[in-house]
Amino acid sequence: MSEMLSLELSLPATALVAGIHEPGVVLLHTDRVLDCFELIFVQQGVLPIAEEQRQFHVQAGQTLLLFPGRRHRGTHPCPPEMWFYWICFRVHSSGRPASQARPRVEAEKGPEYLHENWPERMAVRLPTQHGVGLPQLAKPAQGQRLVELFQRFLGDQKAGCLRPQTADLLLAMMFDQVTAPPQVEDRRAGQVLAHRAGAYIDAQLARPGPLGAAQVASALRCNADYLGRVFRAAFGRSLVEHIHHRRVEKACALLQASGKSVEEIALDCGHPDARYFRRLFKRHAGMTPLAYRARHRRE
Repeated sequence: MSEMLSLELSLPATALVAGIHEPGVVLLHTDRVLDCFELIFVQQGVLPIAEEQRQFHVQAGQTLLLFPGRRHRGTHPCPPEMWFYWICFRVHSSGRPASQARPRVEAEKGPEYLHENWPERMAVRLPTQHGVGLPQLAKPAQGQRLVELFQRFLGDQKAGCLRPQTADLLLAMMFDQVTAPPQVEDRRAGQVLAHRAGAYIDAQLARPGPLGAAQVASALRCNADYLGRVFRAAFGRSLVEHIHHRRVEKACALLQASGKSVEEIALDCGHPDARYFRRLFKRHAGMTPLAYRARHRRE
């Protein structure tokens, strides 16, 4: 019979429920008072919000900690592209859980269904062995790692397989990312994300309508500023420049291999406006689409 090592984990907080505020879902943030802490991580746009008399404009890549027992509300309508992750939690008192019972909360209902009395405090000092100060407003040095923790939490929560100890561990790792000092970014993770963005762009080229950096970042569930940095590092150009470059490359191939009109090729490359497509093509190829086709045929 094999032996077993028994470990007792002492974590600073109990995770309750997490979610995503999708773009355009609510124009003005709800006016309410929570009975638990809520950590918000903005991914795109600016979140205009106030807690009591203090106003915040939380930028993409920043976290905001909302305190229990305090009224918070939106101060202005949110921009339609704004979205963020959120997670609610309780902090243990003197290293012990404030409540032994973890409430059953439907993720769709959100944190307003959680109840417990909390005193007001200006900052959270987590009761760990060394003590960690969690700032109310912060900008994590490696935001993509925090995104990955939220995605793991939300994925397991949706699948119904999120164990309490796993939830608390993920929450503790989120705290670590919020408070971690600046470090050199993980180049390998950045390169993987940049190539995922490149693959997404290629898959979207033929679809009509705008295709920009914000849309790519939203589709990949990552911070737009971070994606822009790792993409430029990997490809030597911005996301927008890469999108234009790939569309012109596709147009060149169609001009050479097909007899389609410029208008048809523009649509195939995701440009319903043929006039704009001609200008874009000339700026990148140095000649008009018809001139490019004529030169290629002569050769």
